[in-house]
Amino acid sequence: MFELVSSFIVALFATIGIIEVFSVVISLVFPTKIKTNIIITIPLCGHDEKVEFLLRDIITKLKWLNLTGTSKIICIDKGMDSETRRICEFFKKKYEFVEICLLNEFKNFSNLCRLIC
Repeated sequence: MFELVSSFIVALFATIGIIEVFSVVISLVFPTKIKTNIIITIPLCGHDEKVEFLLRDIITKLKWLNLTGTSKIICIDKGMDSETRRICEFFKKKYEFVEICLLNEFKNFSNLCRLIC
């Protein structure tokens, strides 16, 4: 009985692996470019232990999508501490589409976006 269950589990994982490899090969052979503009806002307050992982995850997903439009990640400073700000500034220097702004600046920016859209 144990052999039957373990064989089923191995077959299931093998099938999932084959499908995943197939999808990666297809995306490499036939790359798609999505024309869209994405703005991601991240409000940060105080000390955030996960800000580095969050930014790395978002950047990786934006790169994986292979976007041709304008993408922006805006870190909104709602009173973040110096360590969190330092991490955000590191990503701002490394990637041109990462921005840091104060909450008041962002409110003015969002009002401007409403007028444009």
